[in-house]
Amino acid sequence: QSTWGRMSDLLTVVDVRNLSSSSEEVKSRAAQQINSAITSTGVFYVTGHSLTTARMNEMKATAREFFDLDESIKEEIPIKPGGFTRGYVGIGGESGSHRLECKEAFSYGYEWPVDVPPTNRLQGPNVWPREEVLGLEWRAKMNQFYEDMVDLARNVVRGLSLALGFPENHLLDQCTEGNTISLLRLFRYFPVQQIDSSIGSPGQEKIGSSPHTDWGFLTLVLQDDCGGLQLFHNAEWIDVPPIPDTIVVNCGDYLSLQTSRQVISPLHRVMLGSSLRYSFVFFFYPSYHSNLDLKYDSQQGEQRTISLLVNQRAQESSGNDSPPPVEFGAFIADKWDQVYRLQAKRQQS
Repeated sequence: QSTWGRMSDLLTVVDVRNLSSSSEEVKSRAAQQINSAITSTGVFYVTGHSLTTARMNEMKATAREFFDLDESIKEEIPIKPGGFTRGYVGIGGESGSHRLECKEAFSYGYEWPVDVPPTNRLQGPNVWPREEVLGLEWRAKMNQFYEDMVDLARNVVRGLSLALGFPENHLLDQCTEGNTISLLRLFRYFPVQQIDSSIGSPGQEKIGSSPHTDWGFLTLVLQDDCGGLQLFHNAEWIDVPPIPDTIVVNCGDYLSLQTSRQVISPLHRVMLGSSLRYSFVFFFYPSYHSNLDLKYDSQQGEQRTISLLVNQRAQESSGNDSPPPVEFGAFIADKWDQVYRLQAKRQQS
């Protein structure tokens, strides 16, 4: 049986319009679909939203406008260490492992007013290209896209609540002001043959995105038709292929921990292909001050299956000792700092 055939059986496509149906039977059926998905793979597709393939293609063109800028212009707005992830990062600028991640990214979030002091480490103004470079219309399009992703994420979270047997706003109540710290990232992945041999260390493994789980509540992924996203399931890597007019939903570490691992936070990666690949990844976070209870049975070694509990600095770690409960936001800020790499190490070819 083909990989695509296995994925057809494994991954559910949920029409999010059914979550707002006046029919309790229709709503319940959608919740059951989600429950089956989040407790088996932690991944499912959603359809019935405004972020169609046509919108994806429009946003891909918008992303290309930025990524095709001269490198010197993009490097005017670099992501900086410290956990507040806004701006540009080039090839080798971050990695969740020892591998060289052959991608570049632009990160932004809630359009925080420049004259209002942030209340935590994950809030603050976005870092945009100079106005004369791309213009305010480009920025407005990006901000609208962010708001649309927030709306969809909230709708999915309501579905997650129903799927777990809670009132539909139960989990959403943990996300108060989560939209002000959430993050939207635009990625462009490069074919291996386009990577300068002087980037990285000799013999360093190259990949699109290192195997990892997502740290937050849930992740929405818009991918183009190039493919490359893979899920680790039943001891093998399996493709999560693009399906027209759908978005991939990944459950995150926070949600898995809050449900005592009832919800799976899936291990996944991005492999490099033969052409440029574009994707848009929205990390929807709970409230900054949400309590993150990191107790677990260390005898089972379960902490190693969740990236949130693993040191992802330059050298891979087997995991940390069991830490006390902490605020989600402070932990996430430290996690972003862990994957930051000052620059790709360059060697003479």
